[in-house]
Amino acid sequence: METVLIYGDVFLEHEPREYHPENPSRLRIAMSALENAGILERVEVVEPRQCSVEDLRMVHDPDYIELVRRLSERGYTYLDSDTYVSPGTWRAALHAVGSLIEAAEESLEGAAIMVLCRPPGHHAGVAGRALGAPTLGFCIFNNIAAAAKHLVERRRVSPVLIVDIDLHHGNGTQEVFWEDPRVYHVDLHEWGIYPGTGWITDVGEGEGEGTKINIALYHGVDEDDYAYIWRELVEPLIHSVKPRAIGVSAGFDAFENDFTGTTALRERIYRFIGASLARLAREMGTGLFIALEGGYSYGLSRGLPAFIEGILSEEVEESFGEPSSRARELVEKVRKVVSRYIAL
Repeated sequence: METVLIYGDVFLEHEPREYHPENPSRLRIAMSALENAGILERVEVVEPRQCSVEDLRMVHDPDYIELVRRLSERGYTYLDSDTYVSPGTWRAALHAVGSLIEAAEESLEGAAIMVLCRPPGHHAGVAGRALGAPTLGFCIFNNIAAAAKHLVERRRVSPVLIVDIDLHHGNGTQEVFWEDPRVYHVDLHEWGIYPGTGWITDVGEGEGEGTKINIALYHGVDEDDYAYIWRELVEPLIHSVKPRAIGVSAGFDAFENDFTGTTALRERIYRFIGASLARLAREMGTGLFIALEGGYSYGLSRGLPAFIEGILSEEVEESFGEPSSRARELVEKVRKVVSRYIAL
């Protein structure tokens, strides 16, 4: 599968005045790790593109868009207690959304396009905070949701499937597509941490009922259990839905000791996830459009290169250990909910 990275220094322009975990060094860590792993020699790296305000309005309320623009023009400030805005935020955010839309377009031709963008997006709802979460969780605009909206609204491509592997639940993405049957949202996340949403019985409403699949992981899930859950739930879901496009909210904060949770994933599982997604996309006759979400240290330096290596190789790791009883129990609970709508 042809693999492309979209990256540019414009994504560094979103920067805090004082220390904040979501800062430009994240992308410096990522690019350095990819260079050291020899991956930058094997992929094409292209410049980001900017979106229009009309692109933003596919997902977000005009008043919220205008608020972000005004605050960015004003200088360094905060949207809420943990989400900052800087003079470069508006430009960086427009390029993040525009690049994901471009990635979605290119993925229809069978390529895997990953956007190493900032600010991240999957917590951003229609008017900012989503589903009662206390903050925006470092996010500004929902990059992956805008790309999916572009496909279903402008290109009439459906169904689109978004897989979210960030440690935290993509509450903004779930809100945007809650009643939309054209977009399936499969979210694997640690339960009981920010933003406190994404229980397994949350399946969407109205015409969208049954298209939102939440895999709420218990604390401390390891690679053996994660691989079992992925094989038993995610791969069969994709085969059953047969999406015409596949998006990925690729967070790497579930890597062991990445500091925001208890999940203990390492390189092997990220290589497995990347290879599995690439193989599944090829079987569906499409590619992948991928947005960088979380990941702050080890996840970026070790998990990200392994994930892209998996996409490049498509060689799926088979030698995981036996799953725990907790993993088997979770799979049965999710399967019981999902099987009302999708054949697994």
